[in-house]
Amino acid sequence: MKVGDLVLRKQPIQSRVRRLHTSDGFGIILERGWGGRNPVHRCAKVFWFDRGRTYDIAESLIKTAKET
Repeated sequence: MKVGDLVLRKQPIQSRVRRLHTSDGFGIILERGWGGRNPVHRCAKVFWFDRGRTYDIAESLIKTAKET
């Protein structure tokens, strides 16, 4: 994965209240780095198009759109 890659979540978000999380659409990686506390792990800052917002997420939870 690199900055600019189009990504998807590997597993859909599980939520009892549908309106809290919209569909699990595509996002684009804006930054990569280290995050978390225990253990420290690779993270990505992703802009999610369906939410119109940027979130940090562990790289282990996303995959590039080419992998689908």
